[in-house]
Amino acid sequence: SMYGLLCESLHDFIKESYGDDVWKLVRERADVRLHSFVTHQVYSESVIPRIAKAASGVTGTPYNELMNSWGVYFLGFVGKYGYDRILKVLGRHVRDFVNGLDNLHEYLRFSYPKVQPPTFFCQEESATGVTLHYRSKRKGYLHYAMGQLRQMGKQFYDTDIHVEVLSEQLVGDYSHVTMRLNFDNSAYRYIQKEDEEEQEILPITSDFFFEVFPFNIVFRQDMVVHNVGSGLATVFPDLDGKKINDAFLLARPLVEFTWNMIISHPNNLFEIMSKEPVKRERNLHNRVQNSDYENANRSADVDVELMAFQSIIGDDYKDGNSANAMESWGDGSRCLKLKGQMRYMPEWESIIFLGTPVMESLSAMFKTGLYINDLSMHDSSRDLVLAGTQQSEELKRALIQLV
Repeated sequence: SMYGLLCESLHDFIKESYGDDVWKLVRERADVRLHSFVTHQVYSESVIPRIAKAASGVTGTPYNELMNSWGVYFLGFVGKYGYDRILKVLGRHVRDFVNGLDNLHEYLRFSYPKVQPPTFFCQEESATGVTLHYRSKRKGYLHYAMGQLRQMGKQFYDTDIHVEVLSEQLVGDYSHVTMRLNFDNSAYRYIQKEDEEEQEILPITSDFFFEVFPFNIVFRQDMVVHNVGSGLATVFPDLDGKKINDAFLLARPLVEFTWNMIISHPNNLFEIMSKEPVKRERNLHNRVQNSDYENANRSADVDVELMAFQSIIGDDYKDGNSANAMESWGDGSRCLKLKGQMRYMPEWESIIFLGTPVMESLSAMFKTGLYINDLSMHDSSRDLVLAGTQQSEELKRALIQLV
């Protein structure tokens, strides 16, 4: 499935480029009954390929050329929704933008939580460009991505980017494309010069470092974990000594969960998910079911954890359906998701994962057995969880007013 933002942009591109009459013919040939699309609604994966192939046939434009033009158009289209502001600040130079491409969809995940983005990673950077690897579950979008890259260079950096496809192959369910982006990459020389300059190294103890990152995971080349942050250890106390790829699945980037793959993706955001659900203590659930809701609210020394649970399940508890509320939280939703950066530490001969939990709401936090004070103080984890809860309450009140 894919969001209507892409479908609507293709719809607008065809209408603006070829006219309403052509769009009607395309819609009929593609067997699409909808006249327009809703940006945040999810549609079938087959909609865009059907429309694009029909448009190519009706207009006589080669498919790849049409997809390339659509990619160019898309960057202007997203400006109507304010997403161009994200693109403008993604990087100071073209090299920064390209290196940050894989993280772009992460910034949109709050608006599009079910997005299934491609993976990008860079290699062989030089003063004349960079080699970009593009992996996606969707086939046929290469020239669309190429059009976006060219337009990005012109629109945001006043730079011409020549895209040369080096290879294109199917790897399992994924399309893997290697392309060379040729452009004036003078910023790379500046970065190299900075790296060559000597910098004062300030000593720091590993204990302090681990305290700052409570959800860190340190593992060696055999993938065996030999240090776990305090926050992560509270929910997975037996993780130390296990292989990280036995305990977690790699959700992003779309590569194998191996040492060599991790080493070769230093600029990518990594997202991992526990294979086993978090086993939260059952005594809390029993205490909630055996307590009186009204008395608990009036009690001066009420258990904070109990109050948190009651506030999360809300009316389900008041109606005596707390057991049903707990059952509705399937084990799959209690798997812990972490996202962060993988860094090789040569002094330790290990990789450290500097992660933070992915928490959309307080209820998600409760399911995984975590608390606000488990999260880092130096990043936005706490703010995002609380802000999401506040937005949910505001939306709820708005819906009540409409009714």
